Amino acid sequence: MRALIPVLLAALSAPPALFSPNGDAPIPPSEAPQGVAGLTARACAGCHAEIYEQWKGSMHSAAWNDPQFQELWRSEPKRAQCLNCHSPMTAQQPIVGDKPNTGFQPTLQSEGVTCSACHVRGGRIVGAGTSTGDSEHPVTKVEGFSSVSSCSGCHQQAIRGRKKGLYDTVREFNKTEFARKGGSCGDCHMPKVAGNVATGVFRPYRSHAFLGAHNDAVLERALTVTLELSKPFYAAGEEVSATVVVRNTGAAHHVPSGDPLHQIRLVVGLADARGEFLEKKETMFARKMPRRPPL
Repeated sequence: MRALIPVLLAALSAPPALFSPNGDAPIPPSEAPQGVAGLTARACAGCHAEIYEQWKGSMHSAAWNDPQFQELWRSEPKRAQCLNCHSPMTAQQPIVGDKPNTGFQPTLQSEGVTCSACHVRGGRIVGAGTSTGDSEHPVTKVEGFSSVSSCSGCHQQAIRGRKKGLYDTVREFNKTEFARKGGSCGDCHMPKVAGNVATGVFRPYRSHAFLGAHNDAVLERALTVTLELSKPFYAAGEEVSATVVVRNTGAAHHVPSGDPLHQIRLVVGLADARGEFLEKKETMFARKMPRRPPL
């Protein structure tokens, strides 16, 4: 029989500093909470299988292993600041400061932004405090846990002397009407779903799939694309003239946003009955930013 530990709902007074501002430091070391086998995502999967599968398919889980990041990590000057977001826990980094890290866990590093990166602080599970009943580990409610500030450490990266950050998503968001009305990042990227939040516990919770522009459905909701022809009909052999208008009607920040390398390719063409292009033109939407911060 499993021993159950009552849920602790002691509210902390302020949101946790999930990540240091500007990604300047890794998350301090922390022991696995009582009742949890370790800090890896797999240690959580036994009870939170549904959430684990969502996270496993997310870009958070691929933050370290992502081929684009790995290519840059090999070819560019290695900055600790990069690791502080792509493998943010102290136990995920082989070097801390300028010294070898004796507590380095390679398996944990491979999990990128793993469960513990957001939910373990000081040997306890922290969260928004919506859990009910009993749990096998102590849970501490943190007011404002799901606020924009919880995401800003990695998704807002300032460049000294410049108004726009290298990663500028939070500043972009804060200028929108959605933000002024009290909206948060999670409203779009962690929408509420109903399911097995834990073994034997079915209720609404926030998805941990962290869907973004890499998901076609999300991109289609964010952008409205219209095609305007110069006239309704064209004779055979007549030149076709058209205007394509792309509007950001569904994202509460720029599109693309985040990584300076993020790009969206728009392909417009005239196709035959088989769907093969007779002629096409391509346009790239990209952030006008340096690909890396100044040294």
